[in-house]
Amino acid sequence: MLDPESQWSEALASNNIRAVTRWLRRQLAAEGEAHVKEILLTFNTWVQTTSELAKKELLTLCLSCSNGLWMFLDRSSFHVVHKLLQRLSNLLTLTQWAKRQLGSAHIWHGMHVPCTVCRDAFRSSDNGHGCWSREHGALKQHIWLGRLVQWWAIMGLLPKYPDAHELKHITQMWKEMDHSHRKSLETPGWVEGEMERFGSLIQGMVTRLDAQHGCIWTSEDSTELCYPPPTLQALLQLVLVPHIDHKSVQAILMYFVLDMANFLQCKDDLLRSFCHAFTVSCNFSKQIRAFWMLDHGHVEASMELLLSPGADVPSLSWQHRCIIRCLLTRKQPQLALKYLHWTGPPLESVEDAKLCTHVLLQNSCVSEAWALLKRCNAQSDNMVMFFLQACNGFGLCAEALKVIPAGYNEQDEWDIENGTKRSQLALMKKGRAD
Repeated sequence: MLDPESQWSEALASNNIRAVTRWLRRQLAAEGEAHVKEILLTFNTWVQTTSELAKKELLTLCLSCSNGLWMFLDRSSFHVVHKLLQRLSNLLTLTQWAKRQLGSAHIWHGMHVPCTVCRDAFRSSDNGHGCWSREHGALKQHIWLGRLVQWWAIMGLLPKYPDAHELKHITQMWKEMDHSHRKSLETPGWVEGEMERFGSLIQGMVTRLDAQHGCIWTSEDSTELCYPPPTLQALLQLVLVPHIDHKSVQAILMYFVLDMANFLQCKDDLLRSFCHAFTVSCNFSKQIRAFWMLDHGHVEASMELLLSPGADVPSLSWQHRCIIRCLLTRKQPQLALKYLHWTGPPLESVEDAKLCTHVLLQNSCVSEAWALLKRCNAQSDNMVMFFLQACNGFGLCAEALKVIPAGYNEQDEWDIENGTKRSQLALMKKGRAD
């Protein structure tokens, strides 16, 4: 008769995980406490070992299929990916079943059975919960990686062999993506290195992940990259970064899919297929499509999509800042005002208040701009001076004087005869009188 590990491995190979759970139920119900610990230790070791082997095999396959910028997958390798996905999915099901059945934070924590992950046998289940969560998350991440490779292959995007024509075509696509990205960073008004002042939305997506997890990808010469990623493999393995935000990864993947579809001039809607395969909401996909369009200069079409009821409203402050700056630097103040009214972005800093004030003033909404500053409790002398200078720059002196409260009318009038300047308000009043 086969030993338990062999029986489990045989059942796993034939996708018969019910045979494993039936065996465990029967043995755990029939055996004494000493044998229960032994069974759990054996099952623990088998699950961990089998999971690690499957994960390593998947990563090795991805590495072997990579050539230069792209990945190439023949029929036999595709079948291997499919089998590994089945195995990892079944192992995930087994770990979830065991957690439910045994009712502890970790399958084997709290029962004086050593965990093969953290080697803890006696500590509380709180320690085990973190251990189980890490392993559970790692299994799900590798399954996601396998499904991504599978989807790329099913869509006909992974050639069987790296012939010269394919390699040249892919290199050209990368050059065009790089050129497009660099062009977006040349937008006037963007200052390199300034806090959350991104030249493009994709730069913001990648930079935010860099800040949270360290540099998410580097080139062969170890220099930090923003976009495009160094290789397709690097892009796909982004899903394996521990504790990475699932939605942020989806956004970068969808952006890349749109870039790829644009270069290949795909007749099929690749983004729609991607969203269907990975259960991405239609509203979120429309938001990313609008981001992509804005980065590529399709401003009006981008705003029409982003400000439609069918698209998710941007939820992060840096996204609002990037979009508003982009619209202003591309001479689209009316669209910026429409965006401001539609989304109502939060004003989390003085810079946010100033940016939104510029939008309102460029649309001659002076009283609304002053009301915004009042609402933000930004009526300090510096902010009032900013407001007056901004109004003066847009030729709105008369309108500004109508909304400034009386308390500022007589303040800080400096002596011009002695070579110093008066306050901005005094100069504006003088100019109006002249």
